[in-house]
Amino acid sequence: MTIIDNKNKTPKESNDLNTARSMKVFNCCFIIIMLDVIYFFIYVYPLCLGISILSFKNGFVHLLLVVVISYQSDNGALFAGNKFGRIQFGYPVTPNKTIEGVWGAIILG
Repeated sequence: MTIIDNKNKTPKESNDLNTARSMKVFNCCFIIIMLDVIYFFIYVYPLCLGISILSFKNGFVHLLLVVVISYQSDNGALFAGNKFGRIQFGYPVTPNKTIEGVWGAIILG
């Protein structure tokens, strides 16, 4: 770990160091907040949605329908992307996603 001395730096270099430090703090806070949001939408919200759906008259059928549609759209994206996929998108985030896979998910889902 290096210790940075701001006394021998010019004002511009010192400002760049402070900006870099503040960006590191911001990135850490942003990642923590996004993980909380992801946790909420993956674990908490579906649980609440499932409980409210199950309270309806045909709640189990509706919940099963949501699960089947999600499963079929994932399979449609996989097969259409493997068979017809040529145009990639979102490469830095997910390297194997294609436009054709998205259309397969929409059609089959």
